[in-house]
Amino acid sequence: MSEPLAPTRERADRSFLAYSALMLCFFGLLFGGLAIRSSREEVMMRTMPATAATVLSLRPHKSDFAADIAFTRIANGASVACRDKIFLGGRDESAHVGAIVRLIPRPDSCGEAVVIGPRNTTLLAAISGMALLSSLVSGVIAAQSMLRKRPTV
Repeated sequence: MSEPLAPTRERADRSFLAYSALMLCFFGLLFGGLAIRSSREEVMMRTMPATAATVLSLRPHKSDFAADIAFTRIANGASVACRDKIFLGGRDESAHVGAIVRLIPRPDSCGEAVVIGPRNTTLLAAISGMALLSSLVSGVIAAQSMLRKRPTV
């Protein structure tokens, strides 16, 4: 009776290339989603009116602060009082109770208010593009490797 053959180095390389293509695609899509959200927030900051919000309470959260805020937004010509939770940077000078924070409220909801500040849209889009391109290259190399004829033993 013959012993089963151990996996060859080429087989391990093919599976690694296929796995890396899938993981790079996943990370490319993840960073792409973050870039789209960041871009949407930048558009909101350029096109929508800002409002002032008052910090009601703070709680430490990792390197940031989670803040409960109160603000007023305009909906159909009427003022609507809102409360929301946002994250303030750990070194942000507005990270104290009673501070005024500038933000852009959504016109249709009191949730997901956008705090005015810099965004990393370009960096996130570049990382996403590089990961997706690397995924494509790795996938093509893996497919070529799998389709190549091998001598039978």
